[in-house]
Amino acid sequence: LIEGEETSLDKQTYGAILKNRFPEFVLVPVGGKDGLRSFEDVRDSILNKTIWGVSFYLLCDRDATNSLGKAKVAAEVGSRIKSLSRYHLENYFLNENVLALCFEEMEPADSWLRNPIEIKKKLIELARSVVPYAVALAVAATVRESVGNISVMPKGAATAENADALAQLILQRVDAESTRVSSGLDPNAIRSMVEDEYARLKIAVENNDPLWKSELPGRVILNKFASVAQTSVGRLKQLYLSKAEGTDAFEEIVAIFQSFRDGE
Repeated sequence: LIEGEETSLDKQTYGAILKNRFPEFVLVPVGGKDGLRSFEDVRDSILNKTIWGVSFYLLCDRDATNSLGKAKVAAEVGSRIKSLSRYHLENYFLNENVLALCFEEMEPADSWLRNPIEIKKKLIELARSVVPYAVALAVAATVRESVGNISVMPKGAATAENADALAQLILQRVDAESTRVSSGLDPNAIRSMVEDEYARLKIAVENNDPLWKSELPGRVILNKFASVAQTSVGRLKQLYLSKAEGTDAFEEIVAIFQSFRDGE
């Protein structure tokens, strides 16, 4: 199970990457994040009880992982939920050497789009512009997971003798939840989180640390690059997929499907 719709580029991309490597797998798009959130419940309560001989796996990117809850996915050791190590599927499309090959037959010999060094410079420039957005995404995800949903359902509600006793139990839960939420929304803690994350990502970009190709939202960077190159992102992806054959650009994704096959 993957993100997206039946006609989405995600399915086309995974299909092109895998080709005939894993004929026993069928890629099934499940839509947006709501479909991903319900995977465990649906798998345990319906799929495993009604469809025999078929194993269901879920592959999502880090953006979806943030929505599902990083702690939940991290705790699923040996689970059939796997997350890409990079923020978006598009992060695997940021190899400057492969991108240069994409424009070999379309651009004149002196075009910067055929020069991996110049492409890398442009990618870093675009990555630098995305840092604030990436920091906001990371901090928002951390705070959302820390604060979570509010629950004022108390223990012992069923045995409360009257309305006053029940109100007391609920108000105790309100106090506890208020303390938890206030801690998660502490302005000083959030400011510190923003400053630390901003510094970390900015340094990664300035030093061309491979970290930025994993941590920054690749979908945004690739869209910006396609705009600068004056081509559609869909066409660029198709070119990239054809030129990436024989390279290690999608090695991690292939390894994940191999782990599904091996039952790891």
